[in-house]
Amino acid sequence: LILLSCCMSYGTKTDFACLQEVRSSLKDPNGYLSNWNFTNTTEGSICRFLGIECWHPEESRVLNIKLADMGLRGQFPLGLVNCSSLTGLYLNGNNLNGSLPKNISAVIK
Repeated sequence: LILLSCCMSYGTKTDFACLQEVRSSLKDPNGYLSNWNFTNTTEGSICRFLGIECWHPEESRVLNIKLADMGLRGQFPLGLVNCSSLTGLYLNGNNLNGSLPKNISAVIK
């Protein structure tokens, strides 16, 4: 039971860090990501962010990131490697630049 709590906490922390890095790498001129409030660190808080789908609403494990057609600009978010359970990434229709990580297929499971 203690081991399970440890692992769930680790997933939460890494997914939280993942979204912080995604947010810091993007410029959001239209304010779509304005509800990405990282001061609330309670379990499930990131699941209420616009464009974020979690495996379960009370568990901060990101399933999909859907930020298509939001007019976002900036570098491709390399922090995605910290999302522990990501299965879908939708960034089309934005103005992103930079290289994709070489292990992108390992990032999106």
